[in-house]
Amino acid sequence: MDILAYKKKIRKELKSVIAGLHNQRRFEAAQALVSSLHLLCSYFPSVLSFSSFQHEIEMHSLNAKLAQEGRLLLPRVENNEITLYFVSDCKGQLIKSAKGMLEPNPVLCNRARSEEVELVFVPGLGFDKQRMRIGYGKGMYDRLLPKIGGKKIGIGFKEQECDLLFTEAHDIFLHEIMLF
Repeated sequence: MDILAYKKKIRKELKSVIAGLHNQRRFEAAQALVSSLHLLCSYFPSVLSFSSFQHEIEMHSLNAKLAQEGRLLLPRVENNEITLYFVSDCKGQLIKSAKGMLEPNPVLCNRARSEEVELVFVPGLGFDKQRMRIGYGKGMYDRLLPKIGGKKIGIGFKEQECDLLFTEAHDIFLHEIMLF
């Protein structure tokens, strides 16, 4: 099986796994995430997080705390690339994208530069012990992450851990994986 066929197969399997998680499991993971990551975030003045999409682990509570503290950056997809914005009010400054994802409203949020990011939480469909991730296949984070000098942490459910993900030249190793 070639690498593209493998990635297509593993993406399909991982989407099914996370879609099948029970609500109680999701709730417990979200609680553990906030407990673990909020303290970690206190060491970084700027944190690039993500708005949970589809069945991803819930980031809203952590994002709301970071926004109140003035340290939250969130991504917005513009022309098939990720643009970063400071967000200080998750309820009033986010709008739904065409794909249904909450993103910063560029009219209400200030744009940020990738050099301003000191910690980034990276979403994905799967993560392995070598600190590699597999995303949704658009390559947006693969293009963004080399521009960020800060610490890169993959975030997800324990059920998203894989034995070994095959990598390509453009794939980026993360500094750490934290699964809840």
